[in-house]
Amino acid sequence: MRKEYDFSEGERGRFFQEDATFHVPVYLDEANRAFVEKIAQRKNVDVPTVVNELIRSHKEIVGVVEVGECHNRRGRSRHRKLGKQTFDESVQNSLSQSLKNI
Repeated sequence: MRKEYDFSEGERGRFFQEDATFHVPVYLDEANRAFVEKIAQRKNVDVPTVVNELIRSHKEIVGVVEVGECHNRRGRSRHRKLGKQTFDESVQNSLSQSLKNI
């Protein structure tokens, strides 16, 4: 590497594109990657399609998890109507249904 570079002939914004989109890379752990790849192979689709469909179909569950993890000053969950067993069953049923739809 040089100590100094001459940018006097440079053009600001030469490669800027206002409508460009940034794609965020998502890294799955080994077990999740294998799980998603297995579904993708079985359904004959690519991995991003499976991941997007799972996320799309579970946005409401993410909302429940966020509420369920909120605690008041006494350390109790603010979301009392959804017990752990009910939540786990709900997630399991929802995942099963989503995987059938992919």
